[in-house]
Amino acid sequence: MTFAEFKSYVERVLDTLPEEFAPFMETVIVELEDNPSREFLIEVAGMSPDEVDAGESLFGLYEPLFAVDDDLDAGMHRLWIFRLPHVEEFGDDPKRLKLEIRKTVIHELAHRFGYSEE
Repeated sequence: MTFAEFKSYVERVLDTLPEEFAPFMETVIVELEDNPSREFLIEVAGMSPDEVDAGESLFGLYEPLFAVDDDLDAGMHRLWIFRLPHVEEFGDDPKRLKLEIRKTVIHELAHRFGYSEE
């Protein structure tokens, strides 16, 4: 999957979200990258250098940027989605690849609404 195809597919996923999500999406910046950098994995994602050196990576990440008056709903949020980890894991099955990208977008977006990894 090329980067242009990846971008197009992520946009399609976002366009198919329920209408009720639209007001919340106004404060979400969607960033698409091929891979997270080592520095990103350590500093933003909180991985240890050993985890990164062992090959750990991410499909995506939700990042709250700032809150207004300690109100997380009033702040900006960033949703990172990474292409190459998806392609490396699921690239031999185009249908599964698209499904996993969709799952990642929805999973990371769920953090915007307070869902945790637990």
